[in-house]
Amino acid sequence: MNKVIVKYLDGRMLKGITSNFSPANDTFHLNVAQTNEEEEKLGMRQIDTSEGLKAIFFVKDFAGRPGYKEREEFLPQDDSRGKKITIEFDDGEKLNALSMGYSRKRKGFFVNPVDPESNNDRIYIISDTVKDIEAIP
Repeated sequence: MNKVIVKYLDGRMLKGITSNFSPANDTFHLNVAQTNEEEEKLGMRQIDTSEGLKAIFFVKDFAGRPGYKEREEFLPQDDSRGKKITIEFDDGEKLNALSMGYSRKRKGFFVNPVDPESNNDRIYIISDTVKDIEAIP
């Protein structure tokens, strides 16, 4: 069981639990516990990764860490945790992250947050929603 926050390019967001997400599949089931839209329904639903989905954040806690200022800049010690990249999404959002390997030829790829104390354990990025990826030396 994984706690996830599913984010769409149009700003919609769903928080819930999944036990069957796989990068090899186009769909997975999400037991929605919270949304940012009043018209969204709670409960079990099938999520299609090809329908406007931007990223899936695997989180420690749905509430995050109120008051904690997450580090977004790269530090030299991050070199041992993966390749430093900046991802720019089609909606203009940018995300600094660490990757052990990514390919825009795949449907998606995993990255890790820059801050090891982040509420995010890892993030699955949908390749079709990425405008640019910059490798940071």
